[in-house]
Amino acid sequence: MMKIRFFGATEQVTGSCFLLDTGQETVLIDCGMFQGSHATFMRNYDAFGFDPAKVDHMILSHAHADHSGRIPLLVNRGFKGRIHCHAATAELANLIVMDSAHIHEVEAGWRSRKNRRKGKGPVEPLYTTADARTALKKLERCGYRQTVELSSSISFILHDAGHILGSSIVELDIRAHDNGPGKKIVFSGDLGRPDQPIIKDPEFLTSADFLVIESTYGARHHRPISDTKEELADIIRQAAKTDSNIIIPSFAVGRTQELIFYIRELMAEERIPKTYKNIYVDSPMATSATGIYENAVRECYGEEALQYYDNHLSPLRFEGLHFVSSVDESMLLNMTPGGQIIISASGMCDAGRILHHLRHNLWNENSHIVFVGYQAEGTKGRKIVDGAESVKIMREQISINAKIHTLNALSAHADSNGLIEWASAFSPAPKLTMVVHGEKEQAEGLKKRLKEELGFITTIPQMGETITLV
Repeated sequence: MMKIRFFGATEQVTGSCFLLDTGQETVLIDCGMFQGSHATFMRNYDAFGFDPAKVDHMILSHAHADHSGRIPLLVNRGFKGRIHCHAATAELANLIVMDSAHIHEVEAGWRSRKNRRKGKGPVEPLYTTADARTALKKLERCGYRQTVELSSSISFILHDAGHILGSSIVELDIRAHDNGPGKKIVFSGDLGRPDQPIIKDPEFLTSADFLVIESTYGARHHRPISDTKEELADIIRQAAKTDSNIIIPSFAVGRTQELIFYIRELMAEERIPKTYKNIYVDSPMATSATGIYENAVRECYGEEALQYYDNHLSPLRFEGLHFVSSVDESMLLNMTPGGQIIISASGMCDAGRILHHLRHNLWNENSHIVFVGYQAEGTKGRKIVDGAESVKIMREQISINAKIHTLNALSAHADSNGLIEWASAFSPAPKLTMVVHGEKEQAEGLKKRLKEELGFITTIPQMGETITLV
C-alpha cells in the first residue's frame, strides 16, 4: 500500500521533506533546511524521522536551501542513492549547499570559542564543507520533460515550475507490480508567478491521482508586477532627491537576478534618474549565481531573456552595476557618501553582509530598506517588516528609523490566484490534494479555495503524519 510521510514544510514554509513509500521502494522529495528563529533552526539537528539508509531514491525540486539544505546531513546519516534534479538545479545547489556548509563551520567555530571562554565544550557544525562535497557528488542531472526510470516500477518527469532557474514540478509514475493500474503523484515544488523576467512561466499539468501543492501565499494576492515596478521606481526617485541609500535584502538565487533585470529596464525606460547609477550586488553567492543564470541551457529562458541572448547581450549586466567581491570593498560601501542601491544577502537578514548594511542604515530616517521576498517567522527581516521599533544586529540594538518598504509582488512564488489557476488545469480533480509549504493561515486559505472553487478533496498534513494513497 502506497504512503506518503511529511517531515517538513507542514504548516510552515521551510524544511521541505516528503517521503513516498510505494510498498516496495522509497522516494524522498527534497531535504530542506528549517529556517527562521533559533528554535526553528535547531530542528535541523534532530533525527529525520526515517532512516536515510533505507531511502532508495531522492529527487530535488530546486536548489533553495529550504529544499536542499539538509542533503549533506542525509548522506552523512546513511543515504546511499542518487539525487536527481534539473541540470541548472545541480549548478545552483552546488553553490548554495557549499555556502551553507561554510556558514555552519564559521558559526560553530564562533560558538566554540565563546564556549571555551565559559569553560564549556566545542560546538559541532551541522555539517562540514567536506560533507557537502561528498553529498553533492550524488547529484544526477536531467532536463525538463524527460522520462527518467528510477526502477522497473518508478519513473518521473520534471516540468518547469517557473520559480527559479531549474525549479521543477515533479511528476511521479508508480506502476503496479501486478500489472494493475498505476498511480501518478505530482509535487508542485515551489510554483512561480507568471511573467517573471529571465525564466519561463510555470507549466500546467492536467492529470494526477494525488497532488502535493505549496501554499506560501495561499491566502494572499500579489499586486500587478507593473504596479510593483512603478513602486520600486518611485522609491529610487525618492531616495535620489535626498541622495540616500537603498538597502535591499535579497535572496542570492533568483530574486537578485530578477531585481537586476527590473532595474535595468527602469533605467532603459528613463523612469529613474540617470545620475542614480551606483548599484552594488554585495554577495559572493549572488555574483556566482548570476554567472550560472547567464550560462544556463536555453530551455530555462523565457522570451524576454532570449531576446537579449540572441543579440549576444546579457540582461544581467549594464553600466553602473557593480559586483562586490572582497570584504574590504563591502565595508567601503558604508563609508561612501549616500546615493547607492545595495542588494545584499541573506534575504531574511539573519546572516551575511546585509547585516552590516542594515546596521549602518536602519537608524537613518533618510535610508530606504526594501524587502522583496518572504520573511519567515522569527527572522530579523520578519521583525522589521512587522514594525519592530528596534532590532539586535551583531550584538547591538539598532533603532529602526529608516523607511521600510515591502514589495511582495516581486516574490517568485505564485499568489492565491496563481495557485488556483494552476490547480484548475487538473481534470478530473486529484483524488486527494495535500497542502504544504505555507504558514497555517496561508495553507488554510488555499485549502478553502481548492475545496469551494474547484471541488478538491484536501488536507493539510501535520509534521510526521503518514497519509495512505488509495
